Amino acid sequence: MERLSRALASGLFVTLLTTAAAGAEVIVIGGGDSGAIEKGALLPDGALVQSGIDEGLTRIVLSPDGRRAATAGEDGKVRIFDVATAKLATLAIAAHNTACHDVCFAVDGKTLFSCGADSTAREWDLATGKEVRKFEGHEGETRCVACSPDGQRLATTDKKGVRIWDLKTGKQLHLMSGHEVPKIPENMVALATTTSLTIDSLVFSPDGRTLISEANDETARVWDTVRGKELRTVPQHGR
Repeated sequence: MERLSRALASGLFVTLLTTAAAGAEVIVIGGGDSGAIEKGALLPDGALVQSGIDEGLTRIVLSPDGRRAATAGEDGKVRIFDVATAKLATLAIAAHNTACHDVCFAVDGKTLFSCGADSTAREWDLATGKEVRKFEGHEGETRCVACSPDGQRLATTDKKGVRIWDLKTGKQLHLMSGHEVPKIPENMVALATTTSLTIDSLVFSPDGRTLISEANDETARVWDTVRGKELRTVPQHGR
């Protein structure tokens, strides 16, 4: 933890991520007094996995077997790391022509999903680095992507809500709307120009039939992914 102590002393911020599949913890580091973005991941044994990204790191996730890590960057690229060696794999995918916001591994770890500011989500073959298919039809930036644990469905987000896709056919099954565009506080109306809905995170239940989304309307929503219906609304802390 000596490296972590030095990092904290230099004014970096730290976020702790866990993966139940591998039982490993990854610490993502970024920021700094200089304003330069120099991000990477520290494994519990102190090994440093560097992002190798010229522009900001937006997401880092571990593969289901815990052997690889994938990063998404503001440069639109997805990079794959070997966790055991803490080295950048040769595979670097130019996934989006603008910022790549999120990534997730498929259940078998053979493909990866990404989404970005170009209003698309994409599936990638990690053996070849080739695009398998593109999920289009989003309105605005696509902020989050999640693959169901049973490998049957993909969830993505945009300003309209949460979209559920059939991974066998690649077709959209549902657009689940319920999150609301945040209201501008009265004391901020004069300063604000526009506000929009941003869904910040998605989590599937183990059987893939339920999904929870969290957004900047200060709520979490529970969805039935089979019927495409909202089950309940959960106000966030502080509301």
